Amino acid sequence: MRSRTRPSGRRSRSSISSPPHQLTLRSRPIEEGPMADTPSEDPRTLDELMGSLHGLQLYMVRMDMPGPVESPLDYLKPHLREHILWLEAQEKAGVLFLSGANSAPEGWDGSGTAILRAGSLAEAEAIAATEPFHREGLRTNTVHGWQLNEGRLRLSISLFADGFEIS
Repeated sequence: MRSRTRPSGRRSRSSISSPPHQLTLRSRPIEEGPMADTPSEDPRTLDELMGSLHGLQLYMVRMDMPGPVESPLDYLKPHLREHILWLEAQEKAGVLFLSGANSAPEGWDGSGTAILRAGSLAEAEAIAATEPFHREGLRTNTVHGWQLNEGRLRLSISLFADGFEIS
């Protein structure tokens, strides 16, 4: 329990706990520099390498079209506003981690992928079932467990310019 001061000056008590789908990072410098040319040149053991994986359990939702359509946007447009509002609500609720359209050399086929935070596969499936395109039978949502282990995200916040950049 940690005590916080309210704007009124009164103290409130709140428990601080991390949900099971929250990633807690250790504070340590990011090592920059050249990589070993071959794995055999890296002195770390398998146990050391496995220990560096974070293992954040997330859920990937494949949102596929039932088949080819001439104009995916026209096909989805009657429910596009509701879909965008659904995405916004999931983001505000802390459920939506990432989402976007799938691309292909021949152009967008109407499919997409979302990564959700959920306590279980069943919970993620229940959330995905409420997505408007799926609910209306325009797309089929398939949910798979996805474990975030490694990668790099750079975040730059400019307070003066009231902006940010993610790369």
